[in-house]
Amino acid sequence: RGCSFNCTYYTSMIKPIDDALEVIESNGNKNQIEHNSIQYNIFYYILKDGSGYVWYFKNEDPVIIFEGTFYFKLENLFIL
Repeated sequence: RGCSFNCTYYTSMIKPIDDALEVIESNGNKNQIEHNSIQYNIFYYILKDGSGYVWYFKNEDPVIIFEGTFYFKLENLFIL
């Protein structure tokens, strides 16, 4: 049995971006980028906000440029 999802997001910021990033960093689920068992100083935060999700990527490495493709597992319509 299969299914597919199509997501469209509309975003508007009411607070200044620095305030929003602070909330995401303090309340979001923090994850670190890892490839071939090497962890990089690149992080992403996921925050469930109301009826949607907020994503924030933070590259703290002065040398590495990160480009990636993400695949997510949905469970009870929540991202794990």
